[in-house]
Amino acid sequence: MFGSDAAAAAELDRLAADCAAFAHGLPDLATIAAPALAAVMAELGSLKHRTRRMRAFAELRAAEDSRDLAAADLSSLIEQRLPEIDDALRSFTLAWLALPDELAATLAGAAELDRDRHFLTSCRRFAPHTLTVGEESALAARGSGAELAWRRFWFDVSSALTLVCDLGDGEREQTISDLRAGLTDARPAVRATAHAGLSQQSSHMAETAARCLDAVVGDRLATDRLRGYDDPMLPTHLDNQLEPRSIEAMLSTIERRSDVWQRWMRIKAAQLGEETLAACDRHAPIGEPPEIDYGQAVQAVTDSFAELSPQAERTVAAVFAECRVDAAPRPGKMGGAFCSEVDDRVGCFVLLNHTGRLFDAQVMAHELGHALNFDRCFPLQSVHVATPTTAVCEVPSTLAELMLCDGLHRRSTGSAERAALIGSAIETAIGSVFDVAVAAEFEREIYALKATGVTLTGDRLDEIWSRRRTAGLGDSVTGDSNSSDWAVFPHFLMYRFYMYSYAFACLVALALMARRRADPDGFATPYLEFLDRGGAASPAELLEPLGIDLHDPGLWDEGLAELDRMMDEAEWELQRERG
Repeated sequence: MFGSDAAAAAELDRLAADCAAFAHGLPDLATIAAPALAAVMAELGSLKHRTRRMRAFAELRAAEDSRDLAAADLSSLIEQRLPEIDDALRSFTLAWLALPDELAATLAGAAELDRDRHFLTSCRRFAPHTLTVGEESALAARGSGAELAWRRFWFDVSSALTLVCDLGDGEREQTISDLRAGLTDARPAVRATAHAGLSQQSSHMAETAARCLDAVVGDRLATDRLRGYDDPMLPTHLDNQLEPRSIEAMLSTIERRSDVWQRWMRIKAAQLGEETLAACDRHAPIGEPPEIDYGQAVQAVTDSFAELSPQAERTVAAVFAECRVDAAPRPGKMGGAFCSEVDDRVGCFVLLNHTGRLFDAQVMAHELGHALNFDRCFPLQSVHVATPTTAVCEVPSTLAELMLCDGLHRRSTGSAERAALIGSAIETAIGSVFDVAVAAEFEREIYALKATGVTLTGDRLDEIWSRRRTAGLGDSVTGDSNSSDWAVFPHFLMYRFYMYSYAFACLVALALMARRRADPDGFATPYLEFLDRGGAASPAELLEPLGIDLHDPGLWDEGLAELDRMMDEAEWELQRERG
């Protein structure tokens, strides 16, 4: 993207100047003709491309080595300048939303605006909640800074939390990420130690996290009042372009079908020879998970996309062949994984931390699912509609994980390994659906509590989290369930109601797996067309050709039925292993 940090900094200056000129020279949209509006959209698109490249470069530089001072300085510089760039680009949206509905509809309907039509029509859903230009600029200038300070405080405190304990490789200092990974270890003693350690660290973090949430949630509610939002979930629904009733139906179905969650806990208890599962064993693996080195994982992931279609295989293989994957763990490198989309000229980049576990191969498939989506849709769509909404964006990545485990399961011959492969897919789905639903309801309850003027304290948040999770698990799990677990999740501070997107995507992906199994030959073409469209239509319109009806409450039961079927397979494999 840029040959050096200096080149990126120079482009930042040019970008800021060009964005300011765009805002200053923006014509009166009330009198503009469609061809002139198309030219404005093209200029705005070019500026958005350049802004996205700038963000991606800074993100990748920082992720590569957190100890690199030059990368930190560049990120800080870009972070300081981006608000003015975003404010300038926002000038078009504010001017567009100020137009009367009839005029906006006429302009958006013109043939010249065909590629940008969905952006122009869909963004008007925010019109009733948009303030004046001056008010929007003031909120943008102070809003990000206010939340950023609390986020930084949370990250500074949480990242410093370590505990000396033995997770199977001797006494040493363990981070929260280390402890969470220990929960999935095959050794009971390691899981018990990790669970106790994570409970201790979560408890230490609870009051700090509560203080941060109290400030951020209170501030968001105040802004909601200014914008006229009567439901704290509504801004997220609008961002996702999803009907509130669809999400309510999904969350209600998940709550009603908690028996699926409890069934998985009982399957695990039976495997461990226990009547009831201990809380520390909630994430215990079943069967014997295979070790998968990096080369094997690349081959397995590529093969799983080949089973979808030769086109998909070529796209994914190119990401590896063009060295757009950084997979080796090393000191200073950011943990976790992500896929950074850039634009139609620069392909996406994938960051992984591969250690040879089955889970790492699933993460690789997940991120390459994003890569397949982005590398297909970005060259075809306008920048204004290229990226799907968050909820839809997670569908291809989740489906890629399920396809990988399904393919490995079919090709494996050992019952213990086959049980582990299907079990790992189930475990990911259980977390994405049921744990996420607990988080969504927890978040909804803390907004409601704060709206009454009550202070959010660690004890109060512990009670809500524990009550919500216990309601889902019932009597299938016993023992200390870590009531402060909420305190070590950054999602509640970083975004509002972000996590329900995972449940949405997982249940849709599970329903798609059932459709693919029923018609393997007919699945690929409409699915690849779905990927090609990016965010060029609403989620309902994008998914409808795949047979997914977001207005049908039965959709969520269909996804859970597929999860139930996978559990049948896992139980059969475990029984076969026992002889």
